[in-house]
Amino acid sequence: MKKLLITLTTFFAVCVLSGTATAQDCAPITGSQLRTMLVNMGYTVKDLNTTPGSEQIEIKNTTSRLDIYLLC
Repeated sequence: MKKLLITLTTFFAVCVLSGTATAQDCAPITGSQLRTMLVNMGYTVKDLNTTPGSEQIEIKNTTSRLDIYLLC
């Protein structure tokens, strides 16, 4: 039991000191970044407004009985 505790403590210390256990960046994303993320996740994205600063996109999610349109 003592070996396990020492091993886990060492592992967590190495992770923290090496920088692999850092927090994610919480900066806001832009419209183009959101579009890229949705396309990478496999959604079909339709551009409604491409004016810089006021981009609008539409995502269609289809089930067997229902079509859901999301405007972002």
